[in-house]
Amino acid sequence: MSSSSPTIQGASGPIHIHMKTSTTSAVLPCTPDTFWSYFLDESYLRALYVDELESRTFDVLELAETSRRLRTAPTPPMNIAIKRGYEPPQRNDGLRVLVDRLWPRGLSKDAAQIDIWAKELAPSHELRRWFHGDEGNWTGFKSRYRKELSARLPDAEALRKKIGRRKATFLYATKAEAHNHAQLLEAYLEKL
Repeated sequence: MSSSSPTIQGASGPIHIHMKTSTTSAVLPCTPDTFWSYFLDESYLRALYVDELESRTFDVLELAETSRRLRTAPTPPMNIAIKRGYEPPQRNDGLRVLVDRLWPRGLSKDAAQIDIWAKELAPSHELRRWFHGDEGNWTGFKSRYRKELSARLPDAEALRKKIGRRKATFLYATKAEAHNHAQLLEAYLEKL
């Protein structure tokens, strides 16, 4: 049996995986996010990240066994706070994500310090008009917004991947703190 041992080099940014067997040797350049997909499935990628590993050299057979054990582990919860975009940025906000379709009125881009503007995941103009009109209600809004999010699954998955396990703050403009779409978006991403 040939022995394989990938060696990971690079603390941040690109990683090079050096694979050696008895017959061949290869170097695979990749990012920390894609490293695990060469060997393991998506559920393992969510459970273990390169920067959490103590050793930078691994036995492929050992990785496979660890992968089998962790596949059943629940995905760790996201670390998302929700607040109005008009509140001043704080050091502990982490990744600041504006989740409104329109830029908040009167807020400068410098003052907002937005890292990601996820306007494609905001409620549609039609849904916003319906909710703020006479017929709109919170229960109906939640149902309709979830349907819109389901139709935008690739965008939602992309945002979840960008956030990963980092701290993030979803920013919204409405004055309604108890009933706003940022809460629904956070709950939707948690279930992905």
